[in-house]
Amino acid sequence: CCCCCCCVLIALIFIMADDTKARGNELYKAGDNKGAIECYKEALKLGGDELALRKNLAACYLKLQKWKEAKEECDKALDIMGGDIKALYRRAQAHEKLGDVELAFADAVKVTKLDPKNSSATAMAQRLMASVSKMQAHKRSTAGRSQDILEMALSDPDKEKKKTAAINMAALAQDEPGANELFRKGAVTKLLPLLAEDDSEVVSAVLHVYCSMASRNPMRALGVLKFFGTKDAEPRMMNLIKSNDKRTVKNTVMILSCILETLSNEGVEGAEFKDGINKVLQYLVALLPHGSITANARDSVISAVVKNVERSDVAKRFVDLGGVRALLMTASFSKTALLKEEDTSAPGIALSQETRMQVSVALQRTWESTKIKEKGKAPEPYERMMKDCVDSLKWTNDPAQNVSVCNTLTTIIQGILELANQILDSDGVMDHIMHMAQSEHLEAQCAAAEALSHAASDKKRAKSVMTSGFGILKRLYAKDLPDAIRVRALAGLCKMGSHGGGTSNMKSFADGAVINLAKKTKPFLVGDSNLDCKKWASEGLAYLSLDADVKELIVGDKKILKVVRQLCEDGDPTVQFGLANMLVNVSNSYDKPEESEERESMKKLGKFAGEHIPEPHALDADEYAKKRVEILVKANITTAMVHLGKSESDRVREQVARVLQAMSTEVPFRGQVIAQGGARTLVSLANKNTDKGKSIASQALAKLAITADPKVAFPGQRAAELVRPLLQLTTSKNGLDKFEAGMALTNLAGASEDLRMRIYRETGHKYLEDMMFDDDWRIRRAAVECMCNLLYCDKIFEMYGTKEGKRWERTKMLILFSGCASDDFAAARAAAGCVALLSGSPDVCERIRDEKQGLTILKENVACGNTELQIRGLHTFLNMVNCNKEMAKLLTEGKGLELIAALHLTAQDESLKSYCQKILDKWAEYGIIGSAEEAFKIAAQCAAETLEEFKRPEEDEDEDDDED
Repeated sequence: CCCCCCCVLIALIFIMADDTKARGNELYKAGDNKGAIECYKEALKLGGDELALRKNLAACYLKLQKWKEAKEECDKALDIMGGDIKALYRRAQAHEKLGDVELAFADAVKVTKLDPKNSSATAMAQRLMASVSKMQAHKRSTAGRSQDILEMALSDPDKEKKKTAAINMAALAQDEPGANELFRKGAVTKLLPLLAEDDSEVVSAVLHVYCSMASRNPMRALGVLKFFGTKDAEPRMMNLIKSNDKRTVKNTVMILSCILETLSNEGVEGAEFKDGINKVLQYLVALLPHGSITANARDSVISAVVKNVERSDVAKRFVDLGGVRALLMTASFSKTALLKEEDTSAPGIALSQETRMQVSVALQRTWESTKIKEKGKAPEPYERMMKDCVDSLKWTNDPAQNVSVCNTLTTIIQGILELANQILDSDGVMDHIMHMAQSEHLEAQCAAAEALSHAASDKKRAKSVMTSGFGILKRLYAKDLPDAIRVRALAGLCKMGSHGGGTSNMKSFADGAVINLAKKTKPFLVGDSNLDCKKWASEGLAYLSLDADVKELIVGDKKILKVVRQLCEDGDPTVQFGLANMLVNVSNSYDKPEESEERESMKKLGKFAGEHIPEPHALDADEYAKKRVEILVKANITTAMVHLGKSESDRVREQVARVLQAMSTEVPFRGQVIAQGGARTLVSLANKNTDKGKSIASQALAKLAITADPKVAFPGQRAAELVRPLLQLTTSKNGLDKFEAGMALTNLAGASEDLRMRIYRETGHKYLEDMMFDDDWRIRRAAVECMCNLLYCDKIFEMYGTKEGKRWERTKMLILFSGCASDDFAAARAAAGCVALLSGSPDVCERIRDEKQGLTILKENVACGNTELQIRGLHTFLNMVNCNKEMAKLLTEGKGLELIAALHLTAQDESLKSYCQKILDKWAEYGIIGSAEEAFKIAAQCAAETLEEFKRPEEDEDEDDDED
């Protein structure tokens, strides 16, 4: 039958497969490995035993030194049976020959576990162990990691692995050893091809590597600079700068900035380094007015200039190399607001809305850095800079041609007001501006209105501008002109009207004029105007907000507040300072002169001499300011402050800190400030700001940290970031700041062990000790209360609680403070708590005993009648009794026994009774007394008198209160 025939056929095939395999075995033994391979492959086709045949094939390939093929056959065999000893061992051999020592070692170890008696595998594992250990140590080392990552980034065909390697390399290069190793391994030249990758993340990571190699080490920086000056690298860098990818452009320019910063660091000497500085500056100067780079690239170049010209030497070289001329040329191409950004009909170069402001900042930084003159050098960079600015203003009789000149002047006004005032006073300059304003050319009118408006920003200049420009600005605003011109003219009028400084008797304009100007800004601010108009309207209103009537107008108009919040949240840097300044004025959070007798005397003297003394507006009184702050909080202006707090400008960040401090002053507002992110922003402002801004932000943080749970208000590691600014605040000259800082630190120290350790690492105990010597008892109290919480930290306890502790001598101060209840009860209570905690140390018990007033203070606290202070005293008393019999006996003397017994008999509080009972029982245990009952009998007849005898006198306490 058919079934029998099939079975016979299958049996014949298996026989043939076995025969073929046997022939292969014979050939293998005879050394004919190639012939054996053919037989084994034929046997596989005939359906022979695949596991055995795969292992045999692997053995043949090993003989022929075809390691890859041998490994593949072992892999297939192990797919059939994962624990086959021969397949594992042969794969281990193949791995070793292929250089995969770690994989070979892993297979050899598996064999030894499956067959412990396998001597070949054991020997192999032992031999490979040393190599594997060495390789792993190398991989863990910076040299090994850098080599592996560099090779993977350059040669791995897998794009994802290449990207990961590039990102890891950027992280490795951030550390000095990593940057050194990559530089040593030739990464400067090897990484160049990766800059042509399509993946922007790879390019960005590689650019970060170059930045790191160019940072901190002048030799590396010089090496990177020389490489990017080669014919292969320079075009590649220029293409990256021309890129439309903002991150790529920023990181490319950052390489130049890092090189410049490194080569110009203090202590870097040598002609080649100075030549390097010049080369980078020449490159940056050439890029500034370059016609083929994007606006974003130009802004990045200007940012690099701003960052580096703060160094005097760099600033002087920048001026010498024509940097100021390049900046002013860039500014001259600014478009007026009448031309849209996408309008390419006007000649010029690509600029952003922020470019001109950035140029102004670069001019201002360069001006400040070149002010210091050095004798014997002519011409001075300072004078040359003045000359460059003046020479850039080439006026003509044509208003249209003067637009670019006026834009350049406006840039100088915004950056170097001191120099701009000299230029404005020069013959003919104001005449040209007036001529432009009176012309029929709209762009000329717009440029002139903007220049006059900026010139009016200076209080000293405003009066002279008013003389010649007031009428012009008024006509420009009143005429039927584009909003861009009218709003600039209005802003200039607002600035002129603001120079009374908010006083009620020194206004520049007639009564009612200022509030009318403020109302005229509203249509531009809340209407359908574009962002440019809103910016100028908000700037004008910010100046007017010095006037208390205008402050009330702003907070009373929900539409204005809504637009102000939206503008803050939009993040336009050109409008940020004006908005922040407006909110500072509205909240009265600007610096105010402190009232004093001397100041009042000077006022009277001024009036007597006929001087016009400024008088504050009635609506600037504290109750009105508080109400305005409440309205700001309810209008969610806190969220606006959170957005403004992200500004790169320190001036803006200081203003934000002022407003948030005003919002944090009143306890009911603090919850909303925290909920809307104000606390998070203040932490950032306390670390990155002007010195004044850091102090103000720290004050606000202290207020929040006093009343809020640190774990809620400052989650994660944010609470730890408060410690340093709060400690710094304890050094303030203002007593309230010191007190609030101490209170906030007390709250932090009581929140967690991590925070106590952070205060310890920041040497917070030293700051607290300084506060304990302050004349103000409130400050002393805050310091002692914080110390009480800190003593729960073992590190702090060891310093104060043991003779070997670094602060052992300061323990005396805490003992004495515990007896100051008549001066400040809360301070005494906190100090008594400190002593109670420290009395767990035998050394402190002896210190109390040996201190001249130690035992007296202790007994006075026990007898004082205040439960809180008594419990702390009794806790200390009990610890001293438990210390040793000699100490316990000493405490019974001087009516100590009668004191404890009397307190037990008269006390109503069970905690007090419990402490007294424990003390008496311990005395009885020592055999000092017979029993507690015996002590009660002694004290029963005169318990009240005994307690009264130990109470400290309270003389003059009422009188002091009356005097206060």
